[in-house]
Amino acid sequence: MVANGHHWDPKYPEYEGKFTGKFLHSHDFKGVTNEWKGKDILVIGAGNSACDVAVESARVANSVKLSMRSPQWFFPKFLFGMPSDVFAAKTPNWIPSIIKQFALSKLIYILQGSYKNYGLPENKI
Repeated sequence: MVANGHHWDPKYPEYEGKFTGKFLHSHDFKGVTNEWKGKDILVIGAGNSACDVAVESARVANSVKLSMRSPQWFFPKFLFGMPSDVFAAKTPNWIPSIIKQFALSKLIYILQGSYKNYGLPENKI
């Protein structure tokens, strides 16, 4: 599964050697089917589409690996009972963005713990 490039301009990686599996871009992903059942899946990318595909395919696949160029911050959908984007938007405008980002990343670390707990590389705070 490849989830890089924009929906209208999918980009496919080139690998040395012979890959006998199936390539699919998130643009063409319509949901998991029996074809995904018991498979080992590699999702390349870490944006919204990649994470959506990884979660959906994890329901039926044997294993799902998420490959990303650099560590990302994964926010939960809800923080303190409200959508995380709404929670983040409620921070006062007078606080500089760099301070907001630092505070939110610390909060996520406190709530979710180390990314190593999930088999992911540690992100820098």
